[in-house]
Amino acid sequence: IICYIQYDLFFRVKYYCHVITDDQASADDIRNRVALASAIILYILCIITFLNWLRRAYYNLETQVKFTNYTNKQADYYWFIPILALYKPYRLTKDLFEETDNILCERIASYQIQTPKTMLAVWWSFWIVNNIFANVVLRVPADNIEDYMTKDILEMISNGICIAAGIFLLLLIKKYHSMEKLLSETALEIPEENSTNETYPDGLGPVTINENA
Repeated sequence: IICYIQYDLFFRVKYYCHVITDDQASADDIRNRVALASAIILYILCIITFLNWLRRAYYNLETQVKFTNYTNKQADYYWFIPILALYKPYRLTKDLFEETDNILCERIASYQIQTPKTMLAVWWSFWIVNNIFANVVLRVPADNIEDYMTKDILEMISNGICIAAGIFLLLLIKKYHSMEKLLSETALEIPEENSTNETYPDGLGPVTINENA
């Protein structure tokens, strides 16, 4: 919205000879600074929330199986390692769904695979494209009105892609939440191995055979 307001202002200046007063220029500058600060804070909070969710989800998965392809710690730092950040977070998130599917298939005979491969691919594509656009916007020169207008258009496109990626991410989280809930419910039905607390009807103990009889 802020980008559109600024674009509209420059558009009126260029094509309708609109004169920007000092007050308007000052207000526009303050508005941009506040919007930028708010966007950065919101972005950081969203990242922290998502990484906490992903780490917790993978940790819960680790408690259900003896071996996993990744660790819950990798769910955090893969996002910040150059080159690895381009594909490892996607593979880890996909692995989270697939491993959960495998467990549920073993526990529930009628279970159907639910890993949303297409949704995962679309989400990650939007995420990569958004990062490319963001880097392009930062490198666009801003020496005149035309440059500012071009930069505003690119920022609006980048914001739109970012919102689309966020929507798909929310859908993925909702999808996995239902799978994780089922995982938790079926875990309660699994008997403990080598249990020594066996019970017998009528207070009788286990039947033993006297081989010397």
